[in-house]
Amino acid sequence: MASEVTRDGFEARVGVLEHEVESEKRITRYILEQTRRNGDDLPAVKTRLDRVEHRLDGVEQRLGGVERKDLAELSRDLVVERNGETLTWNLPKIVRCHAGGAPDGRSSKRCSAEPASKGAFMKRLLAILATLSVITACGSAAAARPFTDPRGERSDTIDQAAAMEPRDPACHARTLVSAGGAFPRNPHTLAVRWVGFSNFELVYNGRIILLDAYYDRGSEYPPLGVAASDIKSADLMLLGHGHFDHMSDAASIGARTKALLVGAAVTTDKLRTQPIPIQQIKTVTGRGDEMIKLDHLTVEPILGRHGEPAKEVTAVMDRALDEVMPPPTPEQKTESATIRSRGTNSPRVIDEGTIAYLITLDDGFRILYRDSGGRVTDYERAAMARVGRVDLALVAVSGDYINPLMVKLALEHMRAYKPDVIMPAHHDAPVTAGHVAQWRATEPLFQAMKDQNPDIVTVSKEYREPVCFNTEMNVQRGY
Repeated sequence: MASEVTRDGFEARVGVLEHEVESEKRITRYILEQTRRNGDDLPAVKTRLDRVEHRLDGVEQRLGGVERKDLAELSRDLVVERNGETLTWNLPKIVRCHAGGAPDGRSSKRCSAEPASKGAFMKRLLAILATLSVITACGSAAAARPFTDPRGERSDTIDQAAAMEPRDPACHARTLVSAGGAFPRNPHTLAVRWVGFSNFELVYNGRIILLDAYYDRGSEYPPLGVAASDIKSADLMLLGHGHFDHMSDAASIGARTKALLVGAAVTTDKLRTQPIPIQQIKTVTGRGDEMIKLDHLTVEPILGRHGEPAKEVTAVMDRALDEVMPPPTPEQKTESATIRSRGTNSPRVIDEGTIAYLITLDDGFRILYRDSGGRVTDYERAAMARVGRVDLALVAVSGDYINPLMVKLALEHMRAYKPDVIMPAHHDAPVTAGHVAQWRATEPLFQAMKDQNPDIVTVSKEYREPVCFNTEMNVQRGY
């Protein structure tokens, strides 16, 4: 019979833990290599290895008196058994082996031929349960993963990088964080939600950025699932230009959230006529030296240009839509007039009132936001010549009705910003005269982009459907 381990004897064996960190690295790598679905990608494993070690360190603290060699032997056996048969089928054998008795009554090199004492049995059983808990949790996390990064379709490294993390509800729920939804668990997860027209919500490392503010669009439009009054939290609001369908709810949301509102002079002039504290308004020109700094990110305003659809095309299409669409009711006309009054129709919007924003997160991930599908300006070209490429472009589809004209501008934007991922904006909008039936087709644009750049990732989601990115993996870092 195996004898009980005395306290003094156990203390003498504590030295076995001397190399625990390196030992766990080897064990964890081996387990991951064997259980990965595609035989996996070590760069991705390394980016999350410290998190696995942290979990195993926690197991060690909870076990206290269990020797590390027991965990190592158990981990090796689990891998060996999984290679031959299913883990569940062999579990009784593994438990008997590591609790001190030979499986099936026979001796084994890895198993004690004699039954363990009661105390030793309980210690080893605890080791078995704790180790299985960690390994099972790792396997479950790999299967569930926190979210699917859209760049994973072209990069195994990005696809597998977060496989050790649990499912993140913030990357699956449609509730805006600004309206009470959950923040992403990982500070290096960017959550992006499109909220109709050119509205986006960006959430990163505890910060909420709203791009444009046009939520209460009127009864002619399909519901967004969120109203301006639902928005309770925001740190920064970036307004691309001052037309009503980009800023009509900016003042009310800004006053409630205390967010800083940023826009061109023609936009902020209109804001100053509305109930919003002046100190929350910041005017920019987009001509340089206007960097906005917030915790964990910076924003560079860049002068863009508003879209200018060909009038000979839009005039014909508008007349056709007028003939087939029912006229608005008197109530809808009144509703529309109220909403339109909160924006500007100044011609200055075209060449001095449209601002693109280059957002750079603290880990180097870059986002380019442009809320109108106009021509690329020299200011935009200069900015992109300086930074090279962006990870994500959020760009409005032009209002030219005809696909060849829309494709031409979409390709101009793609060539200028060189994004890894592009998401469209303004594609659910009426083109010129407020007709709600005419959406702008995105598939012809995506096809044209992929024809020129097969590696570009195009993403178009439903209202409020989240898209999440692992921002540690970005263009600046070579991904």
